[in-house]
Amino acid sequence: MTEGLIVYLTPDQVAGLAEDLAAPAGLRWWSHDLMSPGLKKMIMRQIGSLLNEARAPLQFGPEEGPGFFVRHGWRPVAVHSILRWAAKQKRVPLLLRLIALLPESQGRQGSRPWGGVCLYEKQAPGGRRDQPGGTT
Repeated sequence: MTEGLIVYLTPDQVAGLAEDLAAPAGLRWWSHDLMSPGLKKMIMRQIGSLLNEARAPLQFGPEEGPGFFVRHGWRPVAVHSILRWAAKQKRVPLLLRLIALLPESQGRQGSRPWGGVCLYEKQAPGGRRDQPGGTT
């Protein structure tokens, strides 16, 4: 699990991390949080000066969403919106609970503010799914 980490890395650093984590045979699953470019931009507008001052600007929010990781050895198997979860738990104001009822985009996230938690399964070489025991 790499919660709270990848947003501070560059896309090249995230790609390298994903590939490094895909290399060991014993590691089959990876979970992390992810934000869209729209949410990254919104947060940087609000607290970007503080993050920059701390030398910790938000850098990673891929346009392609969880699909970014496919070419680096990982297949998304579960993607859960943080807003949806928070709305179900009644941990956000009523307006945000109503927004959480809207259908979610499954594709590119772009300028839409979105954050979620993603679970990936390691792909076998050639994009095939790993079978139990590490064989394909």
